Amino acid sequence: MLRPLAQQKSPVTGLAFSADGRLLASGSMDQTIHLWEVETGRLLRVLEGISFAGGVTFFSNDTMLFSISQDNTIRFWGIPPK
Repeated sequence: MLRPLAQQKSPVTGLAFSADGRLLASGSMDQTIHLWEVETGRLLRVLEGISFAGGVTFFSNDTMLFSISQDNTIRFWGIPPK
């Protein structure tokens, strides 16, 4: 099933699915990461406070999200449990 990331306003620069396929993280040029529920396409959270996010990946049983930014920082984000 295809779904547009309707609330994503800037070009997407990185995508990652959680291991269970429940979540999708999209890094963007607008200095945010959007966290989506795959089944419904619902936006769950917007993570802010980064430079342009060049890549994202889930880690640690999908309870953490890592991002790497243009300013050479790696950030760790806590993800709420299922």
